[in-house]
Amino acid sequence: MKFYGAIVILFLCISNTSYAQSYRLVTDSHCKSRGEQLAFVCEKTNTSTPNKLTVTRLPDNTWVGKEEGSTFSLNFVKEDKSVIVINYPVLYSGIANVVIFKATDRFYLTEIAYSSVLDEQSYDVESGNVFLVK
Repeated sequence: MKFYGAIVILFLCISNTSYAQSYRLVTDSHCKSRGEQLAFVCEKTNTSTPNKLTVTRLPDNTWVGKEEGSTFSLNFVKEDKSVIVINYPVLYSGIANVVIFKATDRFYLTEIAYSSVLDEQSYDVESGNVFLVK
């Protein structure tokens, strides 16, 4: 009986072990609006040099992003059976969210920001494919 209990405890310890998991987000379209009016201009991303962002859940359940050689912290918002939602850092004042849709392997990044230096509002929406990094 003691042996059986030890196996159950070992299984519980192993099953709760976290591991790193990475997703590569490759943008295929980008829409943006600048200024006070919402007037979006959309464009397809250059398929030979698309924007690439890698998001990784580390073993301690923190998230980091890597883009163009820079690594930065991401703030986890939620995960359920359909989506993963994280906040992405914004250079200016504002907010950016990344939503990964698990069933379709698609993502959407939305950013709303204001630059006091440029005295300009900006609204951006990117979408693309999600690839699990193995």
